[in-house]
Amino acid sequence: MKKPQPSAAASLLDLVSSTKPRASSSDSDESESGQGTSGSSSDATSSSEESSSENSELARLRRKARTEKARATYMKNVTERKTRMKLEKNQLLPNSHPAAKFLKDVAPHSKDEITKAGSSKTDAMTRTRLLWSWFTSFYASITSFLHSGHSFGHVINLCVIDDTNMRLAVPKTDRWGLGGFSRVIAIMNNIQTLIFRYGQSDDPENKDKLRTFFVHTPMVPLERSNANGILSEFVSWIFVWLGCIGKRWKRFSQPAAGSSPQVPIRIQALGISWDSLKTNNAVLKSLRRLAVTHAQKQTDGEPQQIFPMIAARCGLHQVALCRKGLLFHFSAYWSTIVRLAHLFEANTFRNQFRKALIQVISSSFDYIVVSEMPSQHSEWQQSRRELFSRRFGMPDSEVAWFEELSTLNNSDPSSRRIAHWCLQGSCGCGGRKAALLRICQLYVSIFGKGFAVGVMLHQVLPRTLQIMSEGNLKDKDLQDILTHINMCVDEDGEDSVKDRDWEEMLLDIEGGANADITPAELNRKRKRLAFSAILDNLFVPKTLLMEYLNSPLSHAMHRLMQRTGDIALMHQLAACADGSDDAKFASMFSRSVSFCKHYMNGDFGWDLISAYLFKLKDFHSLHIPHMAKDAFNLCLVQMGECWRRFVHEHDRFPFKMFALLDATTHDEFLDMFSDMQTQLHHCEKCVDLEFGHVLLTFLSSELVGNRGVPEARRRVQSPEQFLLDLAAFLPLSSDTVECAHGSLQTRMHRFRGQKVSDPAAQEIGLWSSIKGAYRTFWNLIWNKQGDCKARNRLKRFNKKGCNQFTDPEHRKNLGQRSPGSIAWSMDLMEELVNQPALVKRPKSLCGHMVESGWNIYQRHWFQDKQFDPSEYKQQIRLCSQSWKALSTDSRESFEALAAQEQCLRDETSKQPFSSGSQSSKDIPLGANTESPGMPALTRHAQGKISQSRTVETYKKFRDSNIWKTWNGGLADSAGCIQLDNIVLNMPHVELKEKWTNAVSSPVPPIEHAEECQHEVCHQLYGSCSKTAHVRLAGQYVQALHAVMSTGYLFAGLCGWALVSIVFLHRAALGFSFLCW
Repeated sequence: MKKPQPSAAASLLDLVSSTKPRASSSDSDESESGQGTSGSSSDATSSSEESSSENSELARLRRKARTEKARATYMKNVTERKTRMKLEKNQLLPNSHPAAKFLKDVAPHSKDEITKAGSSKTDAMTRTRLLWSWFTSFYASITSFLHSGHSFGHVINLCVIDDTNMRLAVPKTDRWGLGGFSRVIAIMNNIQTLIFRYGQSDDPENKDKLRTFFVHTPMVPLERSNANGILSEFVSWIFVWLGCIGKRWKRFSQPAAGSSPQVPIRIQALGISWDSLKTNNAVLKSLRRLAVTHAQKQTDGEPQQIFPMIAARCGLHQVALCRKGLLFHFSAYWSTIVRLAHLFEANTFRNQFRKALIQVISSSFDYIVVSEMPSQHSEWQQSRRELFSRRFGMPDSEVAWFEELSTLNNSDPSSRRIAHWCLQGSCGCGGRKAALLRICQLYVSIFGKGFAVGVMLHQVLPRTLQIMSEGNLKDKDLQDILTHINMCVDEDGEDSVKDRDWEEMLLDIEGGANADITPAELNRKRKRLAFSAILDNLFVPKTLLMEYLNSPLSHAMHRLMQRTGDIALMHQLAACADGSDDAKFASMFSRSVSFCKHYMNGDFGWDLISAYLFKLKDFHSLHIPHMAKDAFNLCLVQMGECWRRFVHEHDRFPFKMFALLDATTHDEFLDMFSDMQTQLHHCEKCVDLEFGHVLLTFLSSELVGNRGVPEARRRVQSPEQFLLDLAAFLPLSSDTVECAHGSLQTRMHRFRGQKVSDPAAQEIGLWSSIKGAYRTFWNLIWNKQGDCKARNRLKRFNKKGCNQFTDPEHRKNLGQRSPGSIAWSMDLMEELVNQPALVKRPKSLCGHMVESGWNIYQRHWFQDKQFDPSEYKQQIRLCSQSWKALSTDSRESFEALAAQEQCLRDETSKQPFSSGSQSSKDIPLGANTESPGMPALTRHAQGKISQSRTVETYKKFRDSNIWKTWNGGLADSAGCIQLDNIVLNMPHVELKEKWTNAVSSPVPPIEHAEECQHEVCHQLYGSCSKTAHVRLAGQYVQALHAVMSTGYLFAGLCGWALVSIVFLHRAALGFSFLCW
């Protein structure tokens, strides 16, 4: 509130008060002297009259000042009282729900205080209660869905699992507080999802409904990271498989029951994605034994339920293994790149590198003005696009930087000169100095934190490091450029990395036996080794060759990670009207199926081989002929690795089953299915037990042959739809679980203090996963159905603004909220909807005068007028005089327009925004997109009612039916779990005991956990085991083994053995050639 200024009377009162004692003392002195001078009676009389008149004037001024001061104080008190009353009136009423205290922990955009490492005991108790409530509600939701009477076609349980090492603390278990020390322990993370295909109970033949669930699984500490330890924990957390629910999930049943209800679904599949380790292969064999044993328990004939299982090796790991031979081809090359990356983690090195980079650019910059571009310009642009071809997944801002840099720095990228060819008359670069400053800014912004792409662009990296190694930094010459660049480079964000954390990690990695080495000495060693390697003459050709040959693998990794993102988005979109009417979901579903077929039939590997054939053919464009032998060897090695991992590996069952999706008609599908059944009858060892054998025996040969029978057509639709859903959602890479590892380690990190215990790590990771998935879905639905501009609007509500006519002295309080207003935010939307009195209604257009058209006339007067802001008062005075001079009929027309617009405002203020995807820039001025039949509202008028429309939009968003279908219907718009589902009537001690028993207590050992050795013929021999050459090779091997095992190596036997080895070697070479 503005402080009242002192008036002139108050200032005079102060002056009078200061002179009053002096006047009264003189008067008293005169009175005490009596009548000392009788001759001066006339003078005394005149002086007394003047004194009385002066006293009366002073009294009048004193009363006037006292009145003004009292009036100012009174007005101040009244204003404060009104503001206080307004604040009390606008005070948000507390939520009366018994579980309202948990709203701050379940809200979508609240701070996650309970997921911080080292949280308080109260936060830990809250976290445990919320987790127990969520898991019990989730279990009850899925079990009720399974027994809701729907006709289920299949359920697919998809798991992406991986284990890693993590430093956690041993939980304190006794009253003496023993424990708490940290140790490195193996943990397992499991990203689990469920896909249900079902139909309505009244139409069991039509199973066109799709529903997905995120099954949040806790991190599991493993005492021993072997096959048995991983198997028991993994199987216990599988939600649906082998006809029942997992053992861990049964412990969340309310009330606790002895056994979980059976799952009435005919096809119950398990899909796994992991890396190709020996431990995982052993786990796969044990899971195969479980599936085979359970299938043998069913009755003879056609199975009533089948449990197919497929395990896909992570494609990202396979591509990385292919790239390993490429990176380690040149001695000490990869270690140099790693050392350079570690150097860029230090802020000091980055600052020195930026200075040296600007010095290189400024010393080699050329500004060339031409009337037309040179003939080589298109070739230069193509070479630049190839250098920047690895910018996958970059933000839009960085992509824009690359495009702008290609426009300004449009010279030969292989040249050491950095030139700008300015096309006279149409360039718009702003001259030599402006172009140089912008190019320096782009180079520093893109390459100042490290080289992700474009390492050999104008050879700036080795030239910059050479200047740094020689110590030739010229800070004074670069001061003008640096003053402009420093304002453009982001120094916050990623540059503010805690170097001490990295140094501690690097000391553990590279310190080795010398633990006394300091970080400064370590960086000096890195600089010495990295600079000496980079300044070598062969470093530039090696880097060019590495970037040239690594681009196909980088593109393949990008395609795999892009599909992972598509699958995650499809899980979210499946909750929107079951995905049946969503064109985006249908497009992503089709694209995901196509990529899976492309990957499973070996075309993914053939694309890589074709890319390396093209690289080998186009090698001459690098202009490094002395590296031709290395390029030829590396291309051959990469083609062999890609063929072995992505072509030969997928040329067998179960991956051949996805070829059925290429069938375009029902008869073609049955023909392909019949051919696979024939292959199964010919050699059962060619087909895997866990997936191909299960599906091929699901339909009998007689049923497949009777194509005209409706029963056969109905039965065939089940495996066909199952393969389609599996191809769409099966993860082909394990990057999601790797991200979970990184997120969990980041949250568990504590630079000082005790490490987080195992139970706390489980709870923190679980709640972070639940909140993260809910927040992603909340933002998706709000941007789709709500108002994507709501956050910007909420920040502007009730804030003081200005325009071009605002007095400059009143602009100092801009951005502050008006007194008595509430702070609008998305966190308070639920309370604002429940208390509509707090919503500020739009001001009346007509003002105090009913049916007044003054505002409409004022808008008409100022339309298309341009004048200086200082003339605003004069213009508004002229407008007022013109309004007063109007006739009654003219005023009535404006009053009618005002009433019409006021009615339109009132109606529109009650309507929610139609779509959040439509930008305000796309709305033409004066267009009424929400009500086409009504008169148009200007954009300014629409902004006046956006506050109430935002609340109406949130009401529509809160009452949407999407919350009932997403992930079991546990969440709503207010939080990731509804307040009604939070358990409040259970003491914390009992709840903690139940939670610990559910997630941490050991599970009983798995029966028949021994491995099931069944490798298909293609893995062992490359073809069917019943072919002639495989049998002949087996006879020679057995004969050689018999001879060698006798112990008598006579000359004849040795010669016979040598001939056998040569024959087998040639046979193997011939067989490999045939396979190729």
